[in-house]
Amino acid sequence: MVQRCIGITFDDGPGPYTDQLLQTLAAHNVRATFFMVGTQVQRFPEVAKDVASAGMQIGNHSWNHDDLTTLGASGAAADITQANDLIEQTTGVRPELMRPPYGSTNSSIVNAVGMPEILWSVDPEDWKYRDSDYVANYVSAHAERGDIVLMHDIHQTTVNAVPRILDNLQAQGYTLVAVDTLLGTSLPAGKYSQQPSADQR
Repeated sequence: MVQRCIGITFDDGPGPYTDQLLQTLAAHNVRATFFMVGTQVQRFPEVAKDVASAGMQIGNHSWNHDDLTTLGASGAAADITQANDLIEQTTGVRPELMRPPYGSTNSSIVNAVGMPEILWSVDPEDWKYRDSDYVANYVSAHAERGDIVLMHDIHQTTVNAVPRILDNLQAQGYTLVAVDTLLGTSLPAGKYSQQPSADQR
C-alpha cells in the first residue's frame, strides 16, 4: 500500500531453466511466486527444493496441468490435494495458493478446492512467443502497480528475458514481489487477478 508493487509469478515448473532464473531473481533481490505442477516436481525434485531454499513462494498449479473444469469439483479437489502433498513432501512447504491451468475454473471448483486461486492481469503469452525480446518488451510496457504478471520458467526464452524485465521495472520505480506480499497472507478462497485499488480496500 506504500510501495508501487508488481507481483511476479512463474508457472509450469520446476524445469531445466529454473535454477538459472533463481540466480537472476537473487541478483535483483526479487522474491517471486512459483506455481508448480506435480509431475514436474516429480521430474525435478532437487530444483523444487532449490526454489524453496531460495525463499520463493510456492503455489500449486495442479498435478498434470489438466483443465480442472473437466475433472468436476471433487476431481479437481483430489488433483490439487495430490499436488499439494507431493510439493510438501519434496520441498517441506505446503502451498497456500493455487493457480488453475489455463485460468479455467468455476465457483464449484473454488468451493471444493478451498484455496485462493491466483490468476493474472499481465500475460505476454510467452508459451506462444518464444522470443526473449518480445517477452521483455511486453511485460516492461504493460505491467503497472498492483498487476500480477504471468510467465513460465519452463521456457529458456522467458528465463533469458527476465533480467531485462526486472531491470526495466525496477528502473521505473516498481518493487517486484511474490503474491503473498502483494495480496497479503491468509486469503479466503476465491479468485484474484491483481491487487485491489485503494478505493476497493
